[in-house]
Amino acid sequence: MPGGSATYDACDVCDGDGSSCVDCAGVPKGTLQRDECGVCGGDGATCRGCDNVPNSRRRYNACGECALPDAPLTCIAGCDTRPFAAYKEFDRCGVCGGLNLCVDCAGTPHGTSTYDQCDECGGDNACLDCRGVVDGTWRYDECGRCREPNAAYDDDFDCISGCDGQPYSTLAYDACGVCDGDNACVDCANVPFGAARYDICDVCNGDGTSCRDCFNLKGGSHQYDVCDVCNGDGSSCKDCYGIVGGIAVHVTKKKSMMQKKMFLIVFLKYI
Repeated sequence: MPGGSATYDACDVCDGDGSSCVDCAGVPKGTLQRDECGVCGGDGATCRGCDNVPNSRRRYNACGECALPDAPLTCIAGCDTRPFAAYKEFDRCGVCGGLNLCVDCAGTPHGTSTYDQCDECGGDNACLDCRGVVDGTWRYDECGRCREPNAAYDDDFDCISGCDGQPYSTLAYDACGVCDGDNACVDCANVPFGAARYDICDVCNGDGTSCRDCFNLKGGSHQYDVCDVCNGDGSSCKDCYGIVGGIAVHVTKKKSMMQKKMFLIVFLKYI
């Protein structure tokens, strides 16, 4: 346009801004381009994996294998996590490649069983004699003393005094000849094997009459009166003067004077 101000830019574009022909480095009409990794003028090596493929993410791992980061390591076997290490397993104690050092003689991990002096696992030293000698012959006698078998001692069995023949026993025979018995054969009169028994009145060797009344009732309250009458009132044997066993009787006025005198004489005789 005559008199206008428009000019050509570096890319020969009229009134352009010079950007239409610049390369990735910003050089007008330059030749640089971005590679597969987005690097200007790059050769694609910055993002190329070990398989020579850009952006494959493959790298060499600890086993020397070109693989993805999350791929398993094929050179690691067993419990050992070191590459190319010998194959190992966890022992019974949970130790990788361990020797089961925590297992006791009974085969129990972290167990407490041990060999005793008789070389028996979990044993109680049963092969020791009373002196503590392995496979020794000395034994405790009946009195609890460590002695040599078949040897003569002056105090043999001096600890046995009870009727049961046991060491240090205090048991004795009862009155029936039973060891530690309860005198079961003793009768109520305290006679061993006696025949005395409690009667119905709970009297030892009684005849059963001590608790009966005159009517022969056990525990009854009836008694003989002065006239020897059971449950009587004592009047049956009294005369008219109230004398027990007396012979006085009531007479009428028609009785002769002689009869009255005779009664009086008898009466005075028993007074």
